[in-house]
Amino acid sequence: MWTCSSSIRRKWVDSPRSSTRPHAKAAKTIISVTEQLPENHKTLLGWLTTITNQALADDPQHGWFLTQQVKDRTIADYAGQWRSVYPLLKNGKLRGVMEHKAATGDKTADEYTAYYDAGYKTDTETITIEGDRMAFTTNGRKVTATYRYDGHRILDYAKGNRGVRYLFTATGDVPQGAPKAVQFSDHGIAPGKAAHFHIFTGDSHDEVIKQMEHWPTYYPASMSDDEIVKEMLAH
Repeated sequence: MWTCSSSIRRKWVDSPRSSTRPHAKAAKTIISVTEQLPENHKTLLGWLTTITNQALADDPQHGWFLTQQVKDRTIADYAGQWRSVYPLLKNGKLRGVMEHKAATGDKTADEYTAYYDAGYKTDTETITIEGDRMAFTTNGRKVTATYRYDGHRILDYAKGNRGVRYLFTATGDVPQGAPKAVQFSDHGIAPGKAAHFHIFTGDSHDEVIKQMEHWPTYYPASMSDDEIVKEMLAH
């Protein structure tokens, strides 16, 4: 069996506009294959598949892109009313999605359910974004704060692909319960309306960027349960 013992490092590349890391190094233009070689790809075919995806960099939806392809975005891309999908997981509505994943994945449906339970878990039922304001409704209590765009960060993942977080920072008087740092990931790397998003929140972007196992996920509030399930099955 062909193996490689290259170490895996997770790191990020800041956008030039990011005010949270003004002295970041210049962004690289292509992924380093030796740094990104996945530990779980122990065959030559697995390695070749990874470096081919990295070299082509033509599938941003699944994390294969070059740094220079990433563009700044505005809060308008996330405007609207959104609802958490966590309740759908808890009430069994996503069981078919978990079974679909198990049919081609490396986990059982129950194992996928546990994995997504940890990822989706949240007490924030809805998020409403209008103008530069975000309103979070958590356990029935609504708090609203104003946010400014603070650039983006590119994350290199252990399996070889990449992700982009778009950063927003609260301004002015921040009410208790409203996050000071908000990061969105919707698999997009350029301006465009988000179809759904994963959100990461906390007190600082340096803290929030480390969140990898918890990614509360939101879909438009206008979508029915069945429509959300259909959308998930399509992806």
